[in-house]
Amino acid sequence: MFLKKGRQKIIDFINSHELSEGGYSLGPYVPPSLEDTYYALQSLLNLGIHRISPATVAYIKEIAEEGSLSYFKLAYHLAILIKKYNIKAKPVMLKSILEKFHPKSASDWYYLIMFKIICGKKIDLNEDLISWIKDQTPEKLRYVTEVGRYVLLMEKLKLDYDRKRYINWLRLLQNPDGGFGPLFKTTSFLEHAYIALKALNSLGSKPIYIRKLREFITTSQAKKGGFGRQSITVPTLEYTYYALISLLILSDSYCKSI
Repeated sequence: MFLKKGRQKIIDFINSHELSEGGYSLGPYVPPSLEDTYYALQSLLNLGIHRISPATVAYIKEIAEEGSLSYFKLAYHLAILIKKYNIKAKPVMLKSILEKFHPKSASDWYYLIMFKIICGKKIDLNEDLISWIKDQTPEKLRYVTEVGRYVLLMEKLKLDYDRKRYINWLRLLQNPDGGFGPLFKTTSFLEHAYIALKALNSLGSKPIYIRKLREFITTSQAKKGGFGRQSITVPTLEYTYYALISLLILSDSYCKSI
């Protein structure tokens, strides 16, 4: 990977966000969150570290059995952590979320389907889902996060759609600085670069400005080792995760395989 600060610096940054009572947080004096815990542990895995403290295991278990989840993304992240770390818990929250919420966007559908796959549940391609899928275009989905999740969902389900149209739309969204904004000709942010790159990768394609994109990501790395939303921004666990995944996709082996 192309890092200004080395692997150990990033690991130290991540570890500094773990709380003694379990879980990871945005910073000192901030309670732990499931999202920060997910991003921290997934980043460590991508750095070759499969370590989790007993306190963090207890924190995840408590959320699964007693916590409150407000949307599908959190349920998916919780399911991932339970499975990857073989946490023994009665996933009350994972079951109840299917009864409480209904998907309203491409991101909702993506995380719902991914959640079901992780939990070994049957994927029901019902009329609502099929009609919604057929009615979509990149222009209608509009935001890169929605277009990206739609592409990842379609590829996961192995459904037919106009791949070339989505490839062209995503490639044209890239800014001259190498990054991607939420919409055409808007400010580049790391989360949008991440989802655009991940979607293009799933389509067997790549961005137009590879070198510029690498520079955009690496200049988002702070002295502490973590990554921010763009250069000269506060590093967080979330953006560190986005950066690491993006740099893995942009590795030489990936670029040569296209």
